Amino acid sequence: MHSAGTQPEARELDRVSVIIPTFNRAGLIVRAVVSALDQCAEGDEVIVVDDGSTDDTREVLIPFRDRITYHLIPNGGVSRARNEGLRLARNPLVAFLDSDDEWLPHKTDLQRRLMTRLPEILFCFSETRHELGSKKTMNRAAAHHLHTRRLGIRLLGPGVPFSSLAQLCDDCEDFPVHVGDMYASLIEGPAVWCTTAMVRSAPGRPRVYFPEDISYSEDWEYFSELARQGPAAFMDRELAIMHIGHGSPQLIESGGVYRADTRMTVLQRVWGSDPEFLRSDPGAYHSALKKLRVMRIRRLLLAGDTKEARVQLRLLKEHHILLRFLTWMPTKIVLLGMWILW
Repeated sequence: MHSAGTQPEARELDRVSVIIPTFNRAGLIVRAVVSALDQCAEGDEVIVVDDGSTDDTREVLIPFRDRITYHLIPNGGVSRARNEGLRLARNPLVAFLDSDDEWLPHKTDLQRRLMTRLPEILFCFSETRHELGSKKTMNRAAAHHLHTRRLGIRLLGPGVPFSSLAQLCDDCEDFPVHVGDMYASLIEGPAVWCTTAMVRSAPGRPRVYFPEDISYSEDWEYFSELARQGPAAFMDRELAIMHIGHGSPQLIESGGVYRADTRMTVLQRVWGSDPEFLRSDPGAYHSALKKLRVMRIRRLLLAGDTKEARVQLRLLKEHHILLRFLTWMPTKIVLLGMWILW
């Protein structure tokens, strides 16, 4: 919350617009909305963009209508919903919250303080906790998914205590913050979950929107384009809970082959179309492209499309003996071989 001594100009600069896209999640969205409203300060706003829900989403939000902006649009996917929220947002800071997730205490306040004290950073994000159902929990899920124990160092280099950059909230323990340029390191894959992020609407810079022609890896492209424009900060503290496997409708396409396809699309559109990056580090791009091509072949094998896997292996022009062997094998042997590979 704002302190009594905060100047009016400062209060305007740290106001937050919360964007919550949703589709047919009437049973979940109230939790998300409440967790956002609980962290709102004077001048903040919560925008729910309903991506054409056909369930009771509109009705369950009626008790909150005096505290939120509810905006219904024709069904078009999560990127279109988030982009509509970006167009509606009136504040200089924007925080994203998926409708099946929730924020932990102090999330907005800590990020607001950091963004205010470091006006050069274009976005910040944090660690997250995954609730997997059946009382299973994955702590520090971002680091887990990128197979590292030191995510901040891997993405941005050494960190410093939050307290050395901004004032901690009451009853908050200190934690590391890593600040810098992460454009080059993001080529390794998605590292930012929307639910943990806060971005700055930066005057004088091109506005970045989520790509609407893909429905997976769209967040990777969005945050990579932001990282191309300026520095970012990683807050090494769990500030959000992501609920996984709840069975409600998803706003994204998640088939294995499609995931690999979209990641290749993003890689080629962001780094592959950046002449300056390709001149400075061509090896990084070609290495990442090779890894994604191999990933796509593996996904094709898992999907049973051995014919297309053979085509892609020929295009790869490298010897992957086990993969080549598996493209001619029955499904059971393919699955066994893929288990060995992974």
